[in-house]
Amino acid sequence: EGLPASLAELTWQDTATVLEGVKPHEWATLSHRFLFLSPPKESVRTEVGRLLLDPGHAGDFFVRGVWINTDPDIMAGVDLFGDIRLDRDRAAVLKRSDLQHQVSSMWVRAVHHAPELKAKYYELLASDKQCSDTALADLYCDEDTAEALAAIFRQQHGDAIPLSAKDSNSAKAGQIRSALATSTIVCSQALLAVLRKGGVRCDLDALLQEGELLSRHFITLADLPEDQLTCLTQACELAEVMDPSSAPLLTTVDVFESQAFWSKEAICRAAEAFTSGGRVEVDRRALHSEAVHGLLPKGGCICGREGQQPEDCWCRQSILACSLHGFRQGIARFGIERLAAQLGARRGRVGEAVLRCADLG
Repeated sequence: EGLPASLAELTWQDTATVLEGVKPHEWATLSHRFLFLSPPKESVRTEVGRLLLDPGHAGDFFVRGVWINTDPDIMAGVDLFGDIRLDRDRAAVLKRSDLQHQVSSMWVRAVHHAPELKAKYYELLASDKQCSDTALADLYCDEDTAEALAAIFRQQHGDAIPLSAKDSNSAKAGQIRSALATSTIVCSQALLAVLRKGGVRCDLDALLQEGELLSRHFITLADLPEDQLTCLTQACELAEVMDPSSAPLLTTVDVFESQAFWSKEAICRAAEAFTSGGRVEVDRRALHSEAVHGLLPKGGCICGREGQQPEDCWCRQSILACSLHGFRQGIARFGIERLAAQLGARRGRVGEAVLRCADLG
């Protein structure tokens, strides 16, 4: 008599606990901290704990159904099944890295148990906010899960190439977009790592190389203008001075045209047959004075003679010769020294007396 209706319906076999002096708003807060009192509406049970997907549980950290604290680095609620030590303020004595391992593995396990979570998990990975939920996603995602997430990426972005924010405006990214005629999409580091594991091409260096291969074509020596063929021949002769064993070098050189990034390191490259036949590929831009001078300090000339005629400039030949020799520097020793010695001998400076101050007037 005088009992609430819910208690009046109890039988002698039931047990009831009555709390007094607790206000309704206080009870609403307290009951939320015990999952047996306020069970989650949406959750996934895994081997290591429960993933709580209710918006009201976002960031809540539970252990065996008892609330411990709220962690801003957790996007979903987490209920661990294992034991955990607490300090006197009921804060979990758990390293950040340990928590990241626990939560990251829980998400991957939850996706296995509930495949419909893949889309939600992908959204977490794609988010710019770093969180424990995805901190170690690439470590715990197996190939099947990574491939499934990569399929979502392709469905949303097609053949776009994923890259990090720091690479989005880089010259390398621009070259890839131009060479492969494709677009790029900025992704979080967590998503990039999973996409890479799922087979999506993310290596910018490899993509750039692929783009260069697609955009270049070879030119036969017979199709070169006379001045370019002469330049190439003279460069090979200089390289043969540095390494006599490389002669006849001209017979092992292929010339190609490319729109790839132009740099001193791009002048020559080893061909596929370099190891067996010593073949070397030369960018045709190395035979153009303007392109070579653009690689030099202030776009100047290194011949050392001001006012000379363009045909007297040997910048192209010297730069190309050193690049050709660079592929064989492990074989031929003292190449640069040999070239300098022979140049000095040809100019008649070997053996000349050194002028003293008095002789200089």
